[in-house]
Amino acid sequence: MLIAFFGGLFNRGGGRKPCPRDFLHCWQGEAIAQTNLYPHQRGRVKFGGTVWFAQCKDQGMVTAGTVVRVVGRTQVTLWVELLPEEPESA
Repeated sequence: MLIAFFGGLFNRGGGRKPCPRDFLHCWQGEAIAQTNLYPHQRGRVKFGGTVWFAQCKDQGMVTAGTVVRVVGRTQVTLWVELLPEEPESA
């Protein structure tokens, strides 16, 4: 009886288990670097109203205040990359 009760609480998808792809969009978007992000070192970014540890996916350095793109997550560290530069209009 308890299993049926708790199983119903946590399984609201009509019997379908969530696919990892269902949550992929949760870890993508724009963030703002709160500290400088150096290659192979963690820094901090503000993402979704919360400050997270972050590390650059590429080898470049990101200065604090730069808008970056969140492309993934490993445990409590977000993986970020620089946004592509937009061409300047003449």
